[in-house]
Amino acid sequence: MIKEGSILINSILKIENLEVHYGPVISLRGVTLSVRIGQSVSLLGANGAGKTTLLKAISGILLPSKGSISFKGKSILDIEPASIVSEGLAHVPEGREIFPLLTVKQNLMLGAYSRSNQVKVKKDMDRVLYYFPDLCKFYNMEAKILSGGQQQMLALGRALMSKPKLLLLDEPSLGLSPIIVKEIFSILNKFQKDLGLSILLVEQNAKLAFDLSDYVYVLELGRVAMSGSKENVQNSRDIQEFYLGMHQDSQLGKKRWKNRKTWR
Repeated sequence: MIKEGSILINSILKIENLEVHYGPVISLRGVTLSVRIGQSVSLLGANGAGKTTLLKAISGILLPSKGSISFKGKSILDIEPASIVSEGLAHVPEGREIFPLLTVKQNLMLGAYSRSNQVKVKKDMDRVLYYFPDLCKFYNMEAKILSGGQQQMLALGRALMSKPKLLLLDEPSLGLSPIIVKEIFSILNKFQKDLGLSILLVEQNAKLAFDLSDYVYVLELGRVAMSGSKENVQNSRDIQEFYLGMHQDSQLGKKRWKNRKTWR
């Protein structure tokens, strides 16, 4: 638990009634969710459901039109993204977005730009290279020569260099081979155990998401359509059919997920 004054806080992240617009188009509609300290939470949903928008709102890239976002018991709605990172919230975006013309070392050090204790920075650099030994081979080389999997490792390592308490991950398996994906998710498990990180994960691969997570939210058209422990959500007939490919016929002989009413 986090102690804020005389109050003990169980949730590291708490979002209530969040709405986000892109011009006249509403992307998120009254989203409410939380991530407990040390917990891994997954966001499932089809393309366009609002998952990436939610992560961008949390990290300060998008400004919500309504609702609240609290991190470690404090509102972060009007805080600049750089200050949010300094508070202990790191975002690994979809597509990795490394700096290809900078070296691996320079990319990693950008994650620690707001930190002043160089002894601790060096210690964390050693930890990142321990988790991702592939990066050692290219430490002083431009990041553009890395493979897709190595770039994802670099993006994760850069986030760890900021010394986060909460890690936002947007599609970390995107475009990677099954072997590399398995390796990366194994390392994410180590992050949680070794560092006590909280994780909010957006992932299209539902099986990977369930394996990593304690709790799951399902977004549909910008709303939370379903939430619960991974066991309860995983056992839902809709989830089994739509996300896990386990075909089950309804009484009408049609796939249940095609009937929107079964989601509510």
